[in-house]
Amino acid sequence: MSVKTDSAAELITRARLLSGMSKSAMAAAAGTSRAALDSYEGGERIPRFDTLVRALRSTGAELTMSLAVGNRDDDDDDDDDEDDADDSTSLAAYAAALDLAAWRWTWRQLVSDFVANEFVPATARRRRRLLGPCPSPLADHRWDALLAALAEHLAFHAGIRAPLWTLDDERSRLHGFWWPVHGELPSTRSAALAHSPAAFKRRLILVDGREIPRVRR
Repeated sequence: MSVKTDSAAELITRARLLSGMSKSAMAAAAGTSRAALDSYEGGERIPRFDTLVRALRSTGAELTMSLAVGNRDDDDDDDDDEDDADDSTSLAAYAAALDLAAWRWTWRQLVSDFVANEFVPATARRRRRLLGPCPSPLADHRWDALLAALAEHLAFHAGIRAPLWTLDDERSRLHGFWWPVHGELPSTRSAALAHSPAAFKRRLILVDGREIPRVRR
């Protein structure tokens, strides 16, 4: 038997980020403090039910509940140690080890090492764990945006939910087009413009999506 539900932290954070509402505004609407809201989103405290409902309604969202009862899928077996993603193989771990001064090598590390060798062969459950941890901010904000784009792109093609941290506009907003790996040649820039995946292009990042290994569900 399994009962699945989103945590209060996930519900509040996702509703706020999708609505574009500030933490201060949501806290006021929910009748709580900004510090309390921080602790709710961080999972350190669980809000009262009425506080949770007010917080969600302030964004236009409504709380719905469903109960799923049935046999566990293999992907949800918490005792399957082989399916667990080691912290050292997550996207966040790869990001912490990137050398941003060598941008071509950085791109290769992401698409060849992480996507091809870690993400593509993984199960759906492990894929969620590979993308889940939020990478620490990098020295170059543009690469923060690229990591968010890559995680969203991979999640979409894998048929899993994109992690919450990819919804943070402050993390992923750029103010001009950026070709991170295709230099100044018009031909390579044209290829990146033509084949940049949607998750990248909407962040104004232009990469040749044909270089990203194909992900199958």
